[in-house]
Amino acid sequence: MIKINKKVIAAWWLIAMFTLPVTLAHANLDNLLAAMEMNPYPAGWDAPHFGALTATGDSVTLADYRGKVLMVTFWATWCVPCRKEMPALKELQFKFGDRGLRVIGINFKEDEAKIRHFAKLFGLSFPLLLDLKGSMTKTYGVVAFPTTFLIGRDGKPIALAVGERDWLSDAAMALLDALLRKTPGK
Repeated sequence: MIKINKKVIAAWWLIAMFTLPVTLAHANLDNLLAAMEMNPYPAGWDAPHFGALTATGDSVTLADYRGKVLMVTFWATWCVPCRKEMPALKELQFKFGDRGLRVIGINFKEDEAKIRHFAKLFGLSFPLLLDLKGSMTKTYGVVAFPTTFLIGRDGKPIALAVGERDWLSDAAMALLDALLRKTPGK
């Protein structure tokens, strides 16, 4: 007859209860990122700092968004895929803004008037930052447009997508929902 040690079973049960949800949550996030064909960042990396003026003259920094899930897209008005994504990004800001999502567009080397016209044409209300010299684009290592970064509430980069994505797809909704439910540091 096998003797069952109830203390050992209880200890293993407690370990499983506390580690399994973290392991499953991480695996689930990896699956959600894969479904969106996004490249995850290694743990411990920091998002490069940025500070710039918007097309409307407001000053914005990365630190302003601490505690929010940040979607930063690098774009240009001449970029056809960027133009196709903008209505979806507008919708995401509207849909998830009250839960802590913030969308920011960083424009590559175009003047304020062109960006303001573009924002009016598409009805965009999220911040559109000016990168007149391309320094933020270079700092973030952007090589194609659009490129979108997801940054967690803790200011740590989560993943990036190079090229157009369907940001209103079920996969995108599930990913953003998971990120918005996640607490900083977990």
